[in-house]
Amino acid sequence: MKWFLPLLLLFCYIGQGNAGELQWWNSDTVHLQISQQLAIIGQSAFRKNNKKIYYMHYQGSLCFFWTPYILFSPGCRCVYRRKETDWTTRWYSLLEITFQIHAESWSISNRCRAVYRMAKKCSKQPNWWLYRNRTELVFSAPSIFFPYLSEEFFWEPHKNITQNRITFGLRMPYHQTTQLDLCCMLRSLKTSTNHWINQNIIGLHLSLYF
Repeated sequence: MKWFLPLLLLFCYIGQGNAGELQWWNSDTVHLQISQQLAIIGQSAFRKNNKKIYYMHYQGSLCFFWTPYILFSPGCRCVYRRKETDWTTRWYSLLEITFQIHAESWSISNRCRAVYRMAKKCSKQPNWWLYRNRTELVFSAPSIFFPYLSEEFFWEPHKNITQNRITFGLRMPYHQTTQLDLCCMLRSLKTSTNHWINQNIIGLHLSLYF
């Protein structure tokens, strides 16, 4: 229960007027374990700002448990973005490698993700890719809640770091097949004029395991 205090303090901090707009993010993930070394993962998500839902995605991937310390996961994501009243669709290829260490009362992981978008033949936009790196620390005992802290940055060629995310949250497992994740995030974005803007994110994530 003592972990609720830092969570509350962080909510108070990001709620300040100079920290940026407030958004709500929701995602749902289904993990289907095929064998001890292979799982199929499906995910859907949406993001809402003060006015309306402006982003949705559907993602599918395979997760290979190469060793207890290394995970390998190729996948693809279909992204829908709202532009005024119309929606645009983009397809992305994903490749992830995650390194992780588990101790008795904590675990730490580092996820390296490469994202690639192939432009449509009729589009004048070039092919595009970015690199994402997320480090996450999870405390696992002695509580039914698992507090975690993570930091992630986005790097693009010729632009360097274009986004940073600092997240604090609580994972709440229910039985062995369900987990609820409540988090708050400070998201920093670099604009085309090389200025940074902040967004406050309150996120809810539901995971199902079969």
